[in-house]
Amino acid sequence: AGWARDGFEKRLLPESNPLVGAAEKLGLGFQILDDVKNLTGGIAGKKRGDDIVEGKKSLPVVLFVNGEGESGRETRAAFVMDYFEKAKAEGTEGQAAAELIARLEKTGALAGAEAEGRRILDEAELALSADYAADFPPPAASGAAETESSVAEARRLLSSFVGMLVR
Repeated sequence: AGWARDGFEKRLLPESNPLVGAAEKLGLGFQILDDVKNLTGGIAGKKRGDDIVEGKKSLPVVLFVNGEGESGRETRAAFVMDYFEKAKAEGTEGQAAAELIARLEKTGALAGAEAEGRRILDEAELALSADYAADFPPPAASGAAETESSVAEARRLLSSFVGMLVR
């Protein structure tokens, strides 16, 4: 068992701490927007549609499979799996990845995933901007101003990070 499984991280920052929830939302929102960006324009170091070629069941794919439409969920799931196989064989330069991305876009799955990622990041930003001073141990009398300044700077940096994610 590694240190994380021994509860060490819970002693550092208990789950009840609102910052834990905010950090989880940051991670989830970032991942969703990263997945959307992979399908819409590509990411530095990755080609557009790499996630399709790798068969990743990201939120846009899940929204498509579970969405409304003429065909049922099982039919849409089979459609996605078929395109995953074709895309794996063709690579990012083939037509299968582009065709599946077009379908995700046409059905609103990409827009829905992007909206959900932004909503989650908005929640994280709200949580980070709230006053959590009570969650920090009281500073020593001589370093009170320095500690308050450090906490404010950490919040400012996290807020800037969230701002970068939603651009």
